[in-house]
Amino acid sequence: MIDKLVPASIALATAVLALGYGLGGLGAGVPLVVALGILWLIGQAGRRGWASSLGLALYTGVAAGGLLLATHLAAGWMLIGLTGALTAWDLDGFLHRLRSVKQMDAAARRDLEYRHLRRLLVVDGLGLLLAAVALGIRLELKLGVVLLVGLLAALGLSRALDFLSRESH
Repeated sequence: MIDKLVPASIALATAVLALGYGLGGLGAGVPLVVALGILWLIGQAGRRGWASSLGLALYTGVAAGGLLLATHLAAGWMLIGLTGALTAWDLDGFLHRLRSVKQMDAAARRDLEYRHLRRLLVVDGLGLLLAAVALGIRLELKLGVVLLVGLLAALGLSRALDFLSRESH
């Protein structure tokens, strides 16, 4: 199942980023986004381990460029497209780890896939929700407050990752 979701996530990310560029008044960038998506799909189909990392890095640049160059309308599209790219990258890494296992029965593999997909869905949903809220809020904070909030966010993220890694073992 995961092997079908990776190209679907890449295609979704490509379509959403291209749509964001088109709606943001950057129609000239649409062919570039589509070409990058096709190259990513070719690399993923050829089981190139580096293809997803490169694809994610390039799509992060595409999304950042869309935010810098386009209107505010494009921000939501860039966010959804980047989430799709991050999902494709994560699923491809998970698929590579699954393929490296020598022996696994079908039921255990299916269970692992479903648990991973559930966690990924929660992370994607919460990430999109929090980013949407962040796009709608405008705050002016002093540097010390920003550093403190960043430190607290990093601490909270490390605790959440510790919790998730303990839960998966």
